[in-house]
This record gives sequence, C-alpha cells and structure tokens, in this order.
Amino acid sequence: MAIETPTGRVRAIARFNASLDARVVVGQHGWWQSCDTQNAPAYDPFSADGPNFNLLISGAIVDPVSGTVSPRSYLCEITPSPEI
Repeated sequence: MAIETPTGRVRAIARFNASLDARVVVGQHGWWQSCDTQNAPAYDPFSADGPNFNLLISGAIVDPVSGTVSPRSYLCEITPSPEI
C-alpha cells in the first residue's frame, strides 16, 4: 500500500486489525530492515519506495510546550500500491 501525507509518500505492507478504528493507521519500527527467516528484503529507508514513516511527518507544526512534532495526529491517505 501507499501511505501519503502532504509531506511525503512511502510504501508499506498492510495488515487489517479489527480492534482499531478503520480511520487509524499504525506504523511499526524497522520495516525497512531485512529478515532472512521470513525471506523479506531490505529497503532504502530514504527512498520513495521504502517504508520510512519519518518521511511522512513534517517539522513545520510542533507542540507549543515541548517543541516536538506529533506523529500520532497526522492525516494520511492510504491507497493500493504495486507489490513491494
């Protein structure tokens, strides 16, 4: 699938989780790394074909108290993507 925000676009593998609201997307750390036991290849984390969720988050809007970005409140669009 493709995940797109106004800041960027990445590709990732999706799995539906019925316990989450259908409008929620959760990204897990480490999906660009290879896994020999699952025959999963590595991806360049800074490539448009890689799944680096940090590329989707802008530093333009920050928390006024801490000065940090909030990756838990970004809007995104999910679309089917060619197989990875």
